[in-house]
Amino acid sequence: MAAALIVTARTLHVGLVLDNNLPTGGDLAAHPWWPDFLRQQLLVRGRLSGWSPDWYAGFPAGVFYFPVPALFVVAVDAVAPYPVAFKVVVVAGPLLLPVAAHRLAGALCLARPAPVLVGLGAVAFLHVTGDNRILGGNLASLAVGEYAYSIALTLGLFSLAALVKAVDGRSRGAAAAVLLAATVCSHVVVGLVIALCALGMLAVRRSTVAVEVVGRVGAAGALVGSIWVLPALARQGESTDVGWVRRTDHLQALVGAPPTAIGAAITFAAAVVVIARRRMRLGAPVRARVQSRVQSRVQSRPHDGILILGMWTVVAAAVFVLMPGTTIWNARVLPVFRLLVWLAAAGSIGSLIARLASRSPEARGCSTAGRPSARAVRALGHMAMAGAIVTTLALGWYRSDETARAFAHDFGGTEALGPAGAEHDALVAAIDALGPTRILWEHGTFLRRYGSRFGLDALPLLTDGRIATAEGLFAESALSAPAVYRTIAQVSAEPFRRIRGLDYGSIAEFEAGVEAMRDLGIRHYLAYNELAREAADASSGLRLVADTGLGWQIYEIVGWGLVDDPAVTISRGRDWIRLSGTTPGRTISVRESWSSSWSADGAAGAHPRPDPSNLMTITPAGTEVTLRYGRTWADDLGVALFVLGVVAVGRLARAPRPCASRVDPEDAPRYTEG
Repeated sequence: MAAALIVTARTLHVGLVLDNNLPTGGDLAAHPWWPDFLRQQLLVRGRLSGWSPDWYAGFPAGVFYFPVPALFVVAVDAVAPYPVAFKVVVVAGPLLLPVAAHRLAGALCLARPAPVLVGLGAVAFLHVTGDNRILGGNLASLAVGEYAYSIALTLGLFSLAALVKAVDGRSRGAAAAVLLAATVCSHVVVGLVIALCALGMLAVRRSTVAVEVVGRVGAAGALVGSIWVLPALARQGESTDVGWVRRTDHLQALVGAPPTAIGAAITFAAAVVVIARRRMRLGAPVRARVQSRVQSRVQSRPHDGILILGMWTVVAAAVFVLMPGTTIWNARVLPVFRLLVWLAAAGSIGSLIARLASRSPEARGCSTAGRPSARAVRALGHMAMAGAIVTTLALGWYRSDETARAFAHDFGGTEALGPAGAEHDALVAAIDALGPTRILWEHGTFLRRYGSRFGLDALPLLTDGRIATAEGLFAESALSAPAVYRTIAQVSAEPFRRIRGLDYGSIAEFEAGVEAMRDLGIRHYLAYNELAREAADASSGLRLVADTGLGWQIYEIVGWGLVDDPAVTISRGRDWIRLSGTTPGRTISVRESWSSSWSADGAAGAHPRPDPSNLMTITPAGTEVTLRYGRTWADDLGVALFVLGVVAVGRLARAPRPCASRVDPEDAPRYTEG
């Protein structure tokens, strides 16, 4: 296991993690914004979500994106510089995944060497790319920014291990409840599958004790997770559907790749053998079954573990096939399924080796004449395990070169980009000199010279909130995101079309793009390509304010403003906007995204504008209106349920352990015979 972790650490370039610089590659270049916003703006007010004007035309930060990974970053930030803290949390998920897999195998009482092989199965999963470069879970997906998914997978395995131990009476269930809630609040797709896996375990561990324990743990975990889940569900109508295309090639997606197909076949075969042996035991004479009751329970434990792992793969496959709609992409379930297949196959092979050793004549006290001895069988098992270790290490060493280069790029910082890195820093300084503003820049592949085409999304973080950007991550969280990306397409020679199904247009509609930028409250536009600069120079709606000397020209939108009435005076904070000089009864368009959490003092509420921009309109009752972003009933109820959840977890921690549905694991032999 240690050697396998070293290979994973090599791929991740953990030596660069301790360098005090922010990531520069993929979505990781912009992801540090959210934990920083959480620690600077929200936690100090006792909140996990709140309004941010930093991206799009403002959006409810933390309502639809996951809080737990960001909270981990904030915790590590207490003892390390912020860039280091962020990168430590990024690599923690994959580094701890084999440990979590090993712990799960131990909780399932899989006989040695199965736990080691299960851990190696997790390592192999991390290094196999296949068609998974953005779905999450493996190292290739992590390199482009899926760190929350990796953390959720690791927490999910730990939570299942804790739940199995609670069902068996080896723990009280408090840890399982907290870990389950943390999994859901780290990534909702992983959390959904893990929660259903917990229920699926009851198909194997069919006892009153198991149902009671799973029910209590699930209820406590649901209450704890309500602090984030309930507001997110209550406001689902305020999210943006980015148009994920649901995968319908189910068989190809599930078992089309050879490693997954082989693993699924091994798991299926092992499950069939275990079920057949169970049926044979059930057919034994009643007296014999009564006399060997304790022994049968001991011997059934590792086989139950194989069945449980097999059941979990079936659950994950079913979620992938049955998940409807486009809001959540069903392909996101595939990494969970593939990981479980790797673990189940590795556990099956390890259990087979253990069973061969336990059935050797020497181990059973029989004559070994003409038969393989226990030593020979164990030697065969050790050789098989050594082969698995060598294969896994070779896979990680030789198949991860591309991924290793990606992490070297991600964690190297702008200084590793050479002249392009210096240009990036100079551009950030030039933009910061504009003062507080909202900007939109031309999109194109040329942005990759700065490490990622999303690198400038980090401008709010790099400028301490002085610069807001029209584009950002978390497009699902912003109702104004479709209008923003449509506008980007109209003012960019090589636009990035993040949301599927939109009528984007092209740079031939540049003047419409200028009007759209004004309507979104954007003050400055940055052009790079010659085509975009020529169009900007010819536009009467733009005024050149700076030539950076870096290829970028900065323009100011003529007539920009946060409202469509130039007579209104505006002052604002992070989550409030004050309008002075308004005309009673005259409707004003406020160029900020609408949300149900906005309230209007001095007007009859804030309403969404009846067009695709989803901006706000108000009708003042007097000469001053104050808009405030506040809490909703779902926020308050979520906090109340969270408090109840904490109480429930405390009661679980103090409650006596449930009567085990199996015997104590200390009584189980090292090598078992079913």
